[in-house]
Amino acid sequence: MLEPFLRGRGPFALLVKAGREFVASGPAHVARRVFQVLRRMPSRSAYRRWAAEQDRRAPERRAALRAAQAALAYRPLVSVLMPVYNTREDWLRSAIESVLAQAYDNWELCLADDASPDLRVREVLSEYAARDPRVRVEHRAQGGHIAAATNSALALATGEFLCLMDHDDLIPQDALYELVARLNQDPALDMIYSDEDKIDLAGRRDDAAIKPDWSPEYLESCMYTAHLAIYRASLAREVGGFRTGYDGAQDYDFVLRFTEHTNRVAHVPRILYHWRAVPGSTAASMDGKGYVVPSGVRALQDRLARTGRTGTVAQS
Repeated sequence: MLEPFLRGRGPFALLVKAGREFVASGPAHVARRVFQVLRRMPSRSAYRRWAAEQDRRAPERRAALRAAQAALAYRPLVSVLMPVYNTREDWLRSAIESVLAQAYDNWELCLADDASPDLRVREVLSEYAARDPRVRVEHRAQGGHIAAATNSALALATGEFLCLMDHDDLIPQDALYELVARLNQDPALDMIYSDEDKIDLAGRRDDAAIKPDWSPEYLESCMYTAHLAIYRASLAREVGGFRTGYDGAQDYDFVLRFTEHTNRVAHVPRILYHWRAVPGSTAASMDGKGYVVPSGVRALQDRLARTGRTGTVAQS
């Protein structure tokens, strides 16, 4: 279920409700209602307080989560794929530690260093690989950018499901458990995605993305499923993994192709990913990486061609 603090307040839900009221009562009524709803919506500081309280209570939940995950009837191996490049050491360690801290313990972390110039990156990855046999590392001899590095991580993976994670982000301790718990309700699912928020340089969480349930039409307007998500590994390999030439939108291109082969997709309405908003990252601003939007447009144009539809793709 949705976190109580945010239940029913996502932008998609508001848009649908506004459309219905526009048809029923006219624009003036809708304007008044939207203003009333916006006044009641939580401020950024209120969300930060709520999120901080949830994080503070995390240790209290750990024993219960451990017991719950051990009781799951279906416990597939989940391969977390993490391409790495010149990551700041404290952020890299925090990302890896958040995987190590997962309540669900049947995972492997597949790290692919894309020939980072900073040799400390190699040392940190080797350190974790020596510490935990579930941590697997590939040191690429030559840089190939994020899609190639993700494919290197995929080549290490032996799990039934894949999970994508950036090298400086965080996942809460219940992240993999919640996704696998949903899989226990329907083992035939091929993809499950969650809600997410952002974490700033001071470690404060805000800007929660409360997502709608599965909609292939909505996916064609933006990469809304994003993080955190798991994908059936056999199907991921069948569609060819991650394509080079789509860097910045390689995940979007992958999900577009993946979901053309399955409609067994589910949404877990819980915040299970913390996207680090740092200067130059797409979490902070799309302006930091000018190649992202052109790559996304190209991925959508390819989808039109694959599905035999006519049309044009343009940035709104």
